[in-house]
Formats: sequence, structure tokens, C-alpha cells
Amino acid sequence: MDRINVGIIGCGKIAGKHLKSYQKIDDFDVTVTDIQSDRARETASKHNVAWENDPEMVLEDSDIDAIDVCVPVTAHRSIVETALYEGKDVFCEKPLAQTTEDAIKIREVADETGNIVMV
Repeated sequence: MDRINVGIIGCGKIAGKHLKSYQKIDDFDVTVTDIQSDRARETASKHNVAWENDPEMVLEDSDIDAIDVCVPVTAHRSIVETALYEGKDVFCEKPLAQTTEDAIKIREVADETGNIVMV
């Protein structure tokens, strides 16, 4: 089986929990990023994973297979849609969206791109 490269966007408390889960699986490589680059660097150091100081770079990186969205819900729709358009599957921390309309739009983009969104 090929390794799966996951980009975690957002390095708050929930990201640490997600990281611990990924690290229990041999086939995952993780890169973390946050709009606060110091936070990304600290998280990467603590969990011995790669880091990037710019979330856009992780979203655009063709080596990243999936994005794990661990940011406040106010930013979910934008990041999820960008990841889908970049050809990535998405795991999004709950709730998926602030409004039903945003959730429907995310589903429409997932349908359009053929990528998976999980919450």
C-alpha cells in the first residue's frame, strides 16, 4: 500500500488529538500548518512531523493526498472547498459548517470534484 500524505491545517488542541491517531497508523505521513507559523513549528516538533508555515502551500502541494481541517468553524467552508478544488479528500472537524447553506455548498463542490468529505 502506498503511504498517505495528510496535511493538517490548524494546530490547536484538536490537531494534537488527530496527530496522535495518525501516528498509530504506519502508512501516514503528516505535515502540519497554521496561520501562526510558530504554532505549526511547535506542533511539528512536539509530534515529530513535517511543518509548513503557509497553509496555502499545503493546500497546493501535489504530494499531499488529504487535508484534515482543524480550524475554527468560521473558516471551514473556505478551506474545505479549496482543498476539494485542489483534488484532495477532506476530513473536517465538526461541525462541518456554520449554516445549512454552507454545508450544502460544500457537498456540491464535493460532488463536482468527486472528492470525499468526512466529518
